[in-house]
Amino acid sequence: MTESQSENARRIVQELALRFTSNQPEYETSGYLESQLRTDFIDELFKVLGWDLTNKRGLARLRREVLVEKGDTKGRPDYSFRINGEDRFFVEAKAPSKGTDKPEDIFQAKRYGWNTRKVNVVVLTDFKSFKVFDTTLKPDLMQPRLGLLFELELTRLEPSDFEKLWLFSKESVVTGSLDVLSSKDPSAKRLRIPV
Repeated sequence: MTESQSENARRIVQELALRFTSNQPEYETSGYLESQLRTDFIDELFKVLGWDLTNKRGLARLRREVLVEKGDTKGRPDYSFRINGEDRFFVEAKAPSKGTDKPEDIFQAKRYGWNTRKVNVVVLTDFKSFKVFDTTLKPDLMQPRLGLLFELELTRLEPSDFEKLWLFSKESVVTGSLDVLSSKDPSAKRLRIPV
């Protein structure tokens, strides 16, 4: 990443965080829906990380960089981030009023990666929290923190935290940044069967 790309992205993420914290009580009400959070913050976050969420290149559905699910996404992640038509990581969003600590929500997010057998990293976020999980480990509802690689608080992002967030930039994913995050335990891959 060049210094200007990094600084520009960091500045925009800080602006998003400031916008969120300045209206946080409103965003944490049950009236502020997940779909609105996605539009207001999560889409903007990943755009600054270099992803084409709106398909500006006009690619066919399965060749797009990002598949964004609309409406009922039961059984599918909210976002599939792709390189050359192959899923690289998933993002599951939750409304800020719901948070990201419920075991069933963590299980849901991890299950998406586990079931594909190709995606080893999944993000669960409500914009405040950005939790990254290794999905090479079988999801266990009773052990929700199993496989938690790291958690960032986007509203209080430190410089070292931004470097972790940058692992999810398109530029970094293309060069294999996510490959170093998943489990190195060879037995984990052998055990991957659909939940």
